[in-house]
Amino acid sequence: TGATLSQIVERRMCFGAGVDISHAQIDRAIRLRLHESGSANRELLFREGSASMIGEIIADLGPFTHVFSQDGFLFVQDRATALAEIYSALEPGGAFVISDFVPRISAEEIDEAVRARVYDDVKWKEGVRFQDYLDLLEE
Repeated sequence: TGATLSQIVERRMCFGAGVDISHAQIDRAIRLRLHESGSANRELLFREGSASMIGEIIADLGPFTHVFSQDGFLFVQDRATALAEIYSALEPGGAFVISDFVPRISAEEIDEAVRARVYDDVKWKEGVRFQDYLDLLEE
């Protein structure tokens, strides 16, 4: 929804760019920001696109001191490419922060209704283990 990014921009008085593959999520983030403030915040921008193309999507805006992914990196299909793109968007010494939920049970063990909402709706095939993130970062 862009809520976390909006709070960061407001509290740190900085520029923020949000990227999401979902047009509906981008629209929702924009609507929420307009509703909260009554006008568009020029220091907060949202663009639609894939994490594996993030360098291209925000090339005209960076480099960035920080990039964060909140409950989204686990849905990325090509994490190695996405990570390379994210690092290309960072200035030297910049930081990338991942905040994802990591389930301790498989998709098959989750209640059918929850699985439909959490897994099927976002085309998520399997969970990501903490070790998967460590292995990816070491590559």
